[in-house]
Amino acid sequence: MMTRSGEVIAIADHSLVVRFERASACGNCRSSHVCAGSNATELVVPASDAQAHRVGETVQVNLDSGTTYRAIAVAYLLPLAGLLLGMAIASQLALAESAIALSSFGGLGAGFLLSRRLSRLPGLRPQPALLEQIPTAATEPDDKESPR
Repeated sequence: MMTRSGEVIAIADHSLVVRFERASACGNCRSSHVCAGSNATELVVPASDAQAHRVGETVQVNLDSGTTYRAIAVAYLLPLAGLLLGMAIASQLALAESAIALSSFGGLGAGFLLSRRLSRLPGLRPQPALLEQIPTAATEPDDKESPR
């Protein structure tokens, strides 16, 4: 399971809008200015007890790894498989190199179309789940004693 902490920025009827800041490792990466992971992202998370949370509160959100990996495979591996299949079929037919290249790009396009169609299936859409509240300075009780 993949878990990330984020800040609640809005509360709806049965959901929270959570903003995730970029990971600390992104600051050291030279590609952080072009990477989608480097920007703050917002996600709507279903929560049955949404009214129990407050704006500004830090929460943990979980994504099921299996669903996420299946979605990644559909998005990246199907187009690649289409490209390789188009190339293999054209090569087996002993076509000219230009025809092999066109067949490869045709297979790539078919892989993208299939990937797009499959990505609409509910089983391939990662569903975020709210785990728990992380205590912060604003939400911790003041009556705690410090250890001596």
